[in-house]
Amino acid sequence: MLTNDTADSSQEQLAPRTRWNAAMLGGILSAIAVLGCIAVATMPNVGAATRGVSGALAVVGAAGVWAAVRGHRSGSGKLSALALVCALGSIAALVVLRMAA
Repeated sequence: MLTNDTADSSQEQLAPRTRWNAAMLGGILSAIAVLGCIAVATMPNVGAATRGVSGALAVVGAAGVWAAVRGHRSGSGKLSALALVCALGSIAALVVLRMAA
């Protein structure tokens, strides 16, 4: 099988771009989750339990931001996936929390 050794293969250029896009998506969504959790925690007429849970979700979102940055720097797809999972999980939990309150 012939391979392209000139390093201009589209597949070779696609992998770093895909990792960059995944890290950016996870990081941006995690940052949005952190801001949303902080906003919920600072709202008036919110119970102490809601503030505590939204604070914990903010920590999960901050872990997602950390995982996105580390995933991009190290080229790790697992950390980028972790960032996306942290972001989507904390946003979903925040929506459920606000619907229940």
